[in-house]
Amino acid sequence: MLHLINYDCGALFDIIWPKSNIAVRLKLVLSSVSSVTVISPDFSELQDLPFTIADDYIEFSVPILRTYDVITVHE
Repeated sequence: MLHLINYDCGALFDIIWPKSNIAVRLKLVLSSVSSVTVISPDFSELQDLPFTIADDYIEFSVPILRTYDVITVHE
């Protein structure tokens, strides 16, 4: 699991500025990967992300981060 938290906010106005197209590259510790999923309070359903594996790393892009996301990598 990977937790992403957006700290880009304005404390005085209670505003959060969303981030988009966040590139993620993780060292692969699993023997195989079947899916990468985003769980977030910002949308009602799970979202599967396309990913690639190269040179013992998994790479994917998170399309939008508003408040926080949890990324799960499944074997």
